[in-house]
Amino acid sequence: MINKISRKTRLKIYDLYSRGKLSMGQIAKKLKIGKTSVKRYLKRYKIKIRSSREGQKLRLQQDGKFGGYIKEKLTDRQKRLLIGTLLGDGTLYLDKRGTNARIKIQHSKKDQGYLRIL
Repeated sequence: MINKISRKTRLKIYDLYSRGKLSMGQIAKKLKIGKTSVKRYLKRYKIKIRSSREGQKLRLQQDGKFGGYIKEKLTDRQKRLLIGTLLGDGTLYLDKRGTNARIKIQHSKKDQGYLRIL
């Protein structure tokens, strides 16, 4: 049995998704309805559903950061430190899909003094 969504709620969903740029999950939480109901409504009324990439881009713009991304640029000192760390103790690698870069840094006990001055 399909639960009926009131006209007022349907208009609110449209407004929050299209103009408010909220995700389906955020809308569902805000309106206290299921995420599936939101998605079903969007599909039924042929409202284009954002791709994952578009959603991530929106969250980045809203939050200033998402999934480790930071808007601020690195200073020259930070860049030198990062490059030096990579050359000395770090590893840069791609995830299994080859889409996201990761950095892994490991230090030994003898590096404690060096790390304290950072």
